[in-house]
Amino acid sequence: MNATIDKPTFVIMKTNEGYRVCSPLTPATQYVVSGLPDQPQCTCAEFERHDTDPNYMCPHIEAVLNDTDRSARTNGRTAGNGSTAPTPPKPGNDRADNGAAMVLKRSVSPDGRIDSLSIEFSCPLGGKLSQEELIARADKMLQLQGGIAERFLRSTPKPTPSRNGDNGGSAKASDGGHNGDHQAAVTGQLLAVASMNTRRGRSLFISIQVNGQVLKFFGEAQDLKNAISAAGYPTVADHLADGFNLNLPCRVVTRQNGKYTNVDRLLPAGNGG
Repeated sequence: MNATIDKPTFVIMKTNEGYRVCSPLTPATQYVVSGLPDQPQCTCAEFERHDTDPNYMCPHIEAVLNDTDRSARTNGRTAGNGSTAPTPPKPGNDRADNGAAMVLKRSVSPDGRIDSLSIEFSCPLGGKLSQEELIARADKMLQLQGGIAERFLRSTPKPTPSRNGDNGGSAKASDGGHNGDHQAAVTGQLLAVASMNTRRGRSLFISIQVNGQVLKFFGEAQDLKNAISAAGYPTVADHLADGFNLNLPCRVVTRQNGKYTNVDRLLPAGNGG
Protein backbone atom coordinates (compact mmCIF):
# COMPACT_ATOMS: atom_id res chain seq x y z
CA MET A 1 0.00 0.00 0.00
CA ASN A 2 1.51 3.29 -1.04
CA ALA A 3 1.08 6.28 1.24
CA THR A 4 -0.15 9.44 -0.42
CA ILE A 5 1.42 12.73 0.64
CA ASP A 6 -0.85 15.69 0.07
CA LYS A 7 0.81 18.63 -1.55
CA PRO A 8 0.56 21.89 0.37
CA THR A 9 -2.19 24.30 -0.63
CA PHE A 10 -1.22 27.85 -1.57
CA VAL A 11 -3.00 31.07 -2.39
CA ILE A 12 -1.52 32.52 -5.60
CA MET A 13 -1.95 36.15 -6.66
CA LYS A 14 -0.55 37.53 -9.91
CA THR A 15 1.19 40.89 -9.56
CA ASN A 16 3.48 43.05 -11.66
CA GLU A 17 6.42 41.45 -9.86
CA GLY A 18 5.36 37.93 -10.82
CA TYR A 19 3.25 35.79 -8.51
CA ARG A 20 2.69 36.26 -4.78
CA VAL A 21 2.32 32.96 -2.91
CA CYS A 22 1.19 32.30 0.65
CA SER A 23 -0.40 29.58 2.71
CA PRO A 24 -4.08 30.17 3.61
CA LEU A 25 -3.11 29.36 7.20
CA THR A 26 -0.44 32.09 7.34
CA PRO A 27 -1.51 34.80 4.85
CA ALA A 28 0.89 37.34 6.36
CA THR A 29 3.90 35.25 5.24
CA GLN A 30 4.17 35.77 1.50
CA TYR A 31 6.78 34.94 -1.13
CA VAL A 32 7.31 36.26 -4.65
CA VAL A 33 7.87 33.86 -7.54
CA SER A 34 9.29 35.50 -10.66
CA GLY A 35 11.36 34.73 -13.75
CA LEU A 36 8.88 32.29 -15.24
CA PRO A 37 9.10 30.24 -17.31
CA ASP A 38 12.84 30.12 -18.07
CA GLN A 39 14.51 31.26 -14.84
CA PRO A 40 12.09 30.74 -11.95
CA GLN A 41 13.08 32.37 -8.67
CA CYS A 42 11.44 32.60 -5.25
CA THR A 43 12.11 34.80 -2.24
CA CYS A 44 11.66 31.96 0.27
CA ALA A 45 14.61 30.79 2.38
CA GLU A 46 14.37 27.26 0.98
CA PHE A 47 15.01 28.46 -2.57
CA GLU A 48 17.87 30.68 -1.43
CA ARG A 49 19.55 27.66 0.18
CA HIS A 50 19.50 25.94 -3.22
CA ASP A 51 20.33 28.97 -5.37
CA THR A 52 23.38 27.18 -6.77
CA ASP A 53 21.18 24.41 -8.20
CA PRO A 54 19.68 25.70 -11.48
CA ASN A 55 17.14 22.84 -11.56
CA TYR A 56 15.79 23.22 -8.03
CA MET A 57 12.19 24.30 -7.61
CA CYS A 58 10.70 25.07 -4.21
CA PRO A 59 7.03 24.24 -3.45
CA HIS A 60 6.04 27.83 -4.24
CA ILE A 61 7.50 27.69 -7.75
CA GLU A 62 5.89 24.30 -8.35
CA ALA A 63 2.52 25.63 -7.17
CA VAL A 64 2.70 28.61 -9.55
CA LEU A 65 3.76 26.42 -12.49
CA ASN A 66 0.89 24.02 -11.81
CA ASP A 67 -1.55 26.91 -11.48
CA THR A 68 -0.46 28.64 -14.69
CA ASP A 69 -0.49 25.27 -16.46
CA ARG A 70 -4.12 24.71 -15.46
CA SER A 71 -5.08 28.26 -16.41
CA ALA A 72 -3.43 27.96 -19.83
CA ARG A 73 -5.19 24.66 -20.56
CA THR A 74 -8.52 26.13 -19.49
CA ASN A 75 -8.05 29.06 -21.85
CA GLY A 76 -6.82 26.85 -24.71
CA ARG A 77 -3.36 28.42 -24.79
CA THR A 78 -0.63 25.79 -25.38
CA ALA A 79 2.81 25.96 -26.89
CA GLY A 80 3.63 24.32 -30.21
CA ASN A 81 5.26 21.29 -28.56
CA GLY A 82 2.13 20.55 -26.53
CA SER A 83 3.47 21.96 -23.28
CA THR A 84 1.83 24.84 -21.53
CA ALA A 85 3.30 28.28 -22.03
CA PRO A 86 2.67 30.37 -18.88
CA THR A 87 1.80 33.96 -19.57
CA PRO A 88 4.80 36.04 -18.49
CA PRO A 89 4.16 38.97 -16.15
CA LYS A 90 3.48 42.24 -17.90
CA PRO A 91 6.15 44.90 -17.60
CA GLY A 92 5.71 46.83 -14.38
CA ASN A 93 4.32 50.33 -14.44
CA ASP A 94 5.57 51.17 -10.93
CA ARG A 95 2.11 50.94 -9.43
CA ALA A 96 1.95 51.43 -5.68
CA ASP A 97 -0.33 48.39 -5.21
CA ASN A 98 2.21 45.77 -6.33
CA GLY A 99 1.36 42.87 -4.03
CA ALA A 100 0.17 45.25 -1.35
CA ALA A 101 -2.29 44.29 1.36
CA MET A 102 -4.66 46.87 2.80
CA VAL A 103 -6.37 46.68 6.19
CA LEU A 104 -9.16 49.11 7.11
CA LYS A 105 -10.27 49.35 10.73
CA ARG A 106 -13.14 51.58 11.77
CA SER A 107 -13.96 52.50 15.37
CA VAL A 108 -17.45 53.82 16.13
CA SER A 109 -18.91 54.54 19.56
CA PRO A 110 -22.66 54.15 20.26
CA ASP A 111 -23.00 57.84 21.09
CA GLY A 112 -21.40 58.83 17.77
CA ARG A 113 -18.60 60.82 19.40
CA ILE A 114 -15.94 58.48 18.04
CA ASP A 115 -15.92 57.56 14.36
CA SER A 116 -12.37 56.90 13.26
CA LEU A 117 -10.74 55.02 10.42
CA SER A 118 -7.35 53.30 10.51
CA ILE A 119 -5.71 52.59 7.15
CA GLU A 120 -2.81 50.15 7.03
CA PHE A 121 -0.80 49.05 4.01
CA SER A 122 1.76 46.26 3.91
CA CYS A 123 3.93 45.77 0.88
CA PRO A 124 6.77 43.27 0.40
CA LEU A 125 10.05 45.02 -0.29
CA GLY A 126 12.02 42.14 -1.72
CA GLY A 127 15.76 42.52 -2.00
CA LYS A 128 16.23 44.17 -5.37
CA LEU A 129 14.70 47.62 -4.89
CA SER A 130 16.92 50.65 -4.62
CA GLN A 131 16.47 53.24 -1.90
CA GLU A 132 14.85 55.63 -4.38
CA GLU A 133 12.36 52.93 -5.47
CA LEU A 134 11.48 52.16 -1.86
CA ILE A 135 10.88 55.84 -1.11
CA ALA A 136 8.75 56.24 -4.25
CA ARG A 137 6.65 53.22 -3.29
CA ALA A 138 6.19 54.54 0.26
CA ASP A 139 5.13 57.96 -1.09
CA LYS A 140 2.49 56.38 -3.32
CA MET A 141 1.12 54.31 -0.46
CA LEU A 142 0.88 57.43 1.70
CA GLN A 143 -0.99 59.18 -1.12
CA LEU A 144 -3.43 56.27 -1.26
CA GLN A 145 -3.92 56.49 2.51
CA GLY A 146 -4.55 60.22 2.24
CA GLY A 147 -7.12 59.78 -0.52
CA ILE A 148 -9.02 57.11 1.41
CA ALA A 149 -8.96 59.19 4.60
CA GLU A 150 -10.22 62.27 2.74
CA ARG A 151 -13.13 60.32 1.22
CA PHE A 152 -13.99 58.89 4.64
CA LEU A 153 -14.01 62.33 6.23
CA ARG A 154 -16.23 63.73 3.46
CA SER A 155 -18.75 60.93 3.99
CA THR A 156 -18.78 61.19 7.80
CA PRO A 157 -21.59 63.39 9.20
CA LYS A 158 -20.37 66.39 11.11
CA PRO A 159 -20.83 65.91 14.87
CA THR A 160 -22.98 68.35 16.80
CA PRO A 161 -20.70 70.77 18.71
CA SER A 162 -20.94 70.15 22.45
CA ARG A 163 -22.10 72.96 24.71
CA ASN A 164 -20.26 74.73 27.49
CA GLY A 165 -16.82 73.68 26.41
CA ASP A 166 -17.46 69.91 26.29
CA ASN A 167 -19.30 68.79 29.41
CA GLY A 168 -18.23 71.59 31.67
CA GLY A 169 -14.52 71.42 30.89
CA SER A 170 -12.33 74.45 30.49
CA ALA A 171 -14.25 76.66 28.09
CA LYS A 172 -11.59 79.28 27.52
CA ALA A 173 -7.93 78.94 26.75
CA SER A 174 -5.52 80.86 28.89
CA ASP A 175 -3.47 83.22 26.75
CA GLY A 176 -1.72 85.53 29.16
CA GLY A 177 -4.92 87.48 29.76
CA HIS A 178 -5.75 87.88 26.05
CA ASN A 179 -8.36 85.42 24.86
CA GLY A 180 -8.59 87.01 21.40
CA ASP A 181 -10.22 84.62 18.95
CA HIS A 182 -9.78 81.49 21.07
CA GLN A 183 -12.71 79.09 20.94
CA ALA A 184 -14.07 76.81 23.66
CA ALA A 185 -12.40 73.42 24.10
CA VAL A 186 -14.18 70.87 21.90
CA THR A 187 -13.96 67.13 21.29
CA GLY A 188 -11.42 66.04 18.69
CA GLN A 189 -9.77 62.91 17.34
CA LEU A 190 -6.00 62.69 16.85
CA LEU A 191 -5.54 61.03 13.44
CA ALA A 192 -1.87 60.80 12.52
CA VAL A 193 1.51 62.49 12.32
CA ALA A 194 2.41 63.64 8.82
CA SER A 195 4.49 66.24 7.00
CA MET A 196 4.13 68.59 4.07
CA ASN A 197 6.15 71.12 2.12
CA THR A 198 5.76 74.69 3.37
CA ARG A 199 7.59 77.95 2.79
CA ARG A 200 9.88 76.94 5.64
CA GLY A 201 10.62 73.55 4.13
CA ARG A 202 9.27 70.19 5.20
CA SER A 203 7.10 70.68 8.28
CA LEU A 204 5.66 68.13 10.68
CA PHE A 205 2.08 68.32 11.90
CA ILE A 206 -0.60 66.36 13.72
CA SER A 207 -3.85 65.95 11.79
CA ILE A 208 -6.88 66.28 14.06
CA GLN A 209 -10.55 65.76 13.23
CA VAL A 210 -12.64 68.51 14.82
CA ASN A 211 -16.32 69.08 14.11
CA GLY A 212 -16.20 67.21 10.81
CA GLN A 213 -13.08 68.90 9.45
CA VAL A 214 -9.41 68.00 9.63
CA LEU A 215 -7.19 70.63 11.26
CA LYS A 216 -3.42 70.67 11.61
CA PHE A 217 -1.17 71.29 14.60
CA PHE A 218 2.26 72.29 13.25
CA GLY A 219 5.51 72.24 15.15
CA GLU A 220 8.94 70.73 15.57
CA ALA A 221 9.20 67.10 16.66
CA GLN A 222 9.51 68.13 20.31
CA ASP A 223 6.50 70.45 20.00
CA LEU A 224 4.39 67.56 18.74
CA LYS A 225 5.61 65.31 21.56
CA ASN A 226 4.75 67.96 24.14
CA ALA A 227 1.29 68.39 22.61
CA ILE A 228 0.59 64.64 22.62
CA SER A 229 1.75 64.44 26.24
CA ALA A 230 -0.54 67.33 27.14
CA ALA A 231 -3.42 65.40 25.54
CA GLY A 232 -2.75 62.58 28.03
CA TYR A 233 -0.56 60.24 25.97
CA PRO A 234 3.05 60.65 27.19
CA THR A 235 4.03 57.06 26.33
CA VAL A 236 2.78 57.50 22.75
CA ALA A 237 4.73 60.76 22.45
CA ASP A 238 8.02 58.86 22.71
CA HIS A 239 7.29 56.99 19.47
CA LEU A 240 6.07 59.79 17.22
CA ALA A 241 7.37 59.88 13.66
CA ASP A 242 6.17 60.95 10.22
CA GLY A 243 3.38 58.57 9.17
CA PHE A 244 2.58 57.43 12.74
CA ASN A 245 -1.15 56.63 13.13
CA LEU A 246 -2.79 57.81 16.36
CA ASN A 247 -6.60 57.45 16.30
CA LEU A 248 -6.90 58.76 19.86
CA PRO A 249 -9.63 60.93 21.41
CA CYS A 250 -8.75 64.36 22.78
CA ARG A 251 -10.05 67.88 23.21
CA VAL A 252 -8.66 70.89 21.41
CA VAL A 253 -8.63 74.63 21.78
CA THR A 254 -8.72 76.37 18.42
CA ARG A 255 -7.91 79.90 17.33
CA GLN A 256 -9.44 81.67 14.37
CA ASN A 257 -6.77 83.25 12.17
CA GLY A 258 -8.63 85.12 9.45
CA LYS A 259 -10.45 82.50 7.37
CA TYR A 260 -8.36 79.66 8.83
CA THR A 261 -8.95 77.72 12.04
CA ASN A 262 -5.78 76.63 13.79
CA VAL A 263 -5.32 74.20 16.67
CA ASP A 264 -3.79 76.11 19.56
CA ARG A 265 -3.71 73.51 22.32
CA LEU A 266 -4.41 69.82 22.93
CA LEU A 267 -6.19 68.70 26.09
CA PRO A 268 -7.09 65.29 27.53
CA ALA A 269 -10.33 63.77 26.31
CA GLY A 270 -11.84 63.81 29.83
CA ASN A 271 -13.35 66.75 31.65
CA GLY A 272 -10.06 67.83 33.13
CA GLY A 273 -7.40 70.02 31.52
